Amino acid sequence: MKLSKGRLISGLENAEAIIADVKASRCFGKSARQLRLFEHLLKTSLSGKAADITQYSLALDVLDRPETFDPTTDSIVRVELHRLRANLKIYNAARESKYAVTIPSASFDVIVQDKSRKWLSQFFGRRATASVFTALIAVAAIGAGGFILSNPSASSPKNMCSAVLPNISISYVGDPSETQNYVESVLRAAMSQQTSNHLLQANTSCTVNAAPVFDVQYTIVQHNQFFNVALEVVDVENDLTIESHHIKGKLGDTDKDSELYYELVKAANDIAMPGSILARYANTRSWNSKQNQKDFGCLIAMYDSFAGELNSEFDTVHACLEESVKDGSAALDNYGALASSYFDIARNDRPSTVSNPFAMGKRILDNNSEAWLESSELTIAKLYYESGRPDVNKEQFGLALNMAKSKFSTNPLVLMMVAVGYGYELGQWDAAKEISDYVKKIYSVSEQSIYDVDAGYLIMRAAPGDDMELCYKYYAEDSSAFINIIVNACAVLGQDSYWREKTEKNLEKFDLLNISDRIEYLEARVNDKSFMRRLEAVLRSELP
Repeated sequence: MKLSKGRLISGLENAEAIIADVKASRCFGKSARQLRLFEHLLKTSLSGKAADITQYSLALDVLDRPETFDPTTDSIVRVELHRLRANLKIYNAARESKYAVTIPSASFDVIVQDKSRKWLSQFFGRRATASVFTALIAVAAIGAGGFILSNPSASSPKNMCSAVLPNISISYVGDPSETQNYVESVLRAAMSQQTSNHLLQANTSCTVNAAPVFDVQYTIVQHNQFFNVALEVVDVENDLTIESHHIKGKLGDTDKDSELYYELVKAANDIAMPGSILARYANTRSWNSKQNQKDFGCLIAMYDSFAGELNSEFDTVHACLEESVKDGSAALDNYGALASSYFDIARNDRPSTVSNPFAMGKRILDNNSEAWLESSELTIAKLYYESGRPDVNKEQFGLALNMAKSKFSTNPLVLMMVAVGYGYELGQWDAAKEISDYVKKIYSVSEQSIYDVDAGYLIMRAAPGDDMELCYKYYAEDSSAFINIIVNACAVLGQDSYWREKTEKNLEKFDLLNISDRIEYLEARVNDKSFMRRLEAVLRSELP
């Protein structure tokens, strides 16, 4: 079938051209799994066989799951499809892309259109209308300093544009109202805690030397006692909408514990996170400095690598982060991410080119001792360090946790690190679970740290035979040895033979064949002695 502008494309003969264009956009990063999934869905759709696809077939044919795969207990297909749709949004928004590719919700069918400039403007619409609310994003701290030895500066002045982080302005469309003031205050507060973007003051114009600039607009449409907050993120240079959200609320519902508050913060976090759609799109844009663009891309790659523990993936990201700080112009988040990477090498015995990676990470923190609360990644590295140092001091660690919790009260990644610290390091499991439950309200992505806290809490509080379903909710086949041991303990408590056999098999891959080896493995990573005693009793089935 001949490709025609603005028309649907069908026919398997077009697949390779489409795949090549999408692949060239780098919207999948380095994820071979995402590219493999896209190719499979596209070719099946273009051959007219999308109706034959099931979660089970995708799991076996594309995602390397065994024939025992159960979609009710393993969310890998849903997670990868969610990532694929998000990545395709980035591709669609790119000015250079030749096609518009979408996968409708609750569908495996890939819809492809050849797009002209005219069609593109119709698809994305204008930046703002009276009925559409536009919005969001995020914050920042800019760093400058030598490689480890020199301290990067804490941040750039708020009325200046950043050259090393995407710039975000916020504007309102509509008549002034109290609801408008409340919405903007919540968005700004949440975005100010996402330090991988640079939040501009109103009416700030950026020069050609700045990193890409995005306009964050919002509008509130009121009807009787209700209103609709419409949010859009716009690429200023190309006048393209990158992402949009709609939030409904009730007038007067402006308490901090209201559903509106949680939804606004959740939207801010979803858009402004280092691995978000905006971040990925920004990294495909044309930057004034290719080095700054590459440095920013290291943060995105780091979040992409969280899914697994492959040393090859880790090494690539670590090398990228090391390179990013060498000329002293990287953002503070790069320094924090690199410090955490060194601590990860030390704690998990990864191959390394340095003799003492823990000392290297500490050196970065020492050179940024006055700025560790100015960057979410430096804060995470600080907590990682305090919990893993040989002379760990519980009072000092507790103080660091409280400071991080206060400073980053709506940043889910920092809060999850705090929750893990409260639980596995200090044994304060009720406080840990409270934070974990709060994170679920302000962040739509299921992070592994939420699972860590929920599972640990259940192990400490549950009795044999209790329902341990929450323990398995976020589990993935390629999870770490740590997580496999925790799930195994949950299976023992819940008397669940399926999950016990599943994790026993996985733990063989880590050479953790007996309970003593597993206990030794965790003792090197968990400081709470009461939890370790409880866990050992569970694993040895010694509970009364």
